[in-house]
Amino acid sequence: MSVFPQRVSPPREAGLSLRGSALRFRGPLGGVEASPGPLAQGARGSVLFIGGSETFGGYVARPFVQRFAHQSGLETGNLGAFCAGWEALGRDPVVLKYARTAGLIVLQLMGPQYRTNPYFQVHPRRNDRFVAPYAPLRQLFPQVDFTRFSFVGHLMRSLQQQDVYAHRRLQRGLQQAWRQHIAGLARLYRTPIAFLWVDHGMDPGLGEAVAGLTQHRLAELDLTDVPLLQVQPDLLGQRPMFIRPEGQITVISGAYHQKVADALAQWLPSVLADARLN
Repeated sequence: MSVFPQRVSPPREAGLSLRGSALRFRGPLGGVEASPGPLAQGARGSVLFIGGSETFGGYVARPFVQRFAHQSGLETGNLGAFCAGWEALGRDPVVLKYARTAGLIVLQLMGPQYRTNPYFQVHPRRNDRFVAPYAPLRQLFPQVDFTRFSFVGHLMRSLQQQDVYAHRRLQRGLQQAWRQHIAGLARLYRTPIAFLWVDHGMDPGLGEAVAGLTQHRLAELDLTDVPLLQVQPDLLGQRPMFIRPEGQITVISGAYHQKVADALAQWLPSVLADARLN
């Protein structure tokens, strides 16, 4: 049964280092990496993927971006960065440079709490790391000792257990700040955007339980004009959907990456065609 993660040994460190960025991206970028080429020359038929760990595809030889490129024949670039969230990717000058020259941006949909916001600060590169609370969060949860938290996920789960009503107010505040951030990214990128939701159910960053982010809530936030592809794991198939590297957290497997690539190949050409017309 594919519901159980398969254990694998960790590979050598991978990633593409680009001048001007503190992040390590999965790459490639149209086969040209940091030098001028199809993406840098403004190939308006290209698709640029921006996201965190799932887009990076750690412990997988061929992440879904590469698989999709092979299936579709489209020019693609992978700016996925391990454990990066909205904070790191939204501020990175290299991401902005390539985003402005792509024909379409596919943004991995991540939790609104993975960026510094009016309630707390996150690490500038490892956006899953909690740094410090701000006054509004202390006011919502005056009984909480925030010095015991190192990770955003742990923080959000614990606050939900402390006070569900205060947690709901926190959810709404994070979502509104995130909505403004998305609007800001769209203005900066000046390129059509589509959302990819790798809905594996492992990460509390998405879903109703912790972040309160669902398709219904996206509609309430007036984001229905952004195309959205949601891909869930095939838990009844024969191939494992998850792998567990030694000493590491569970990540999505090559089979899950293939499922995402197949879904992209069916969905994305029409989205790209619409983007070219607008």
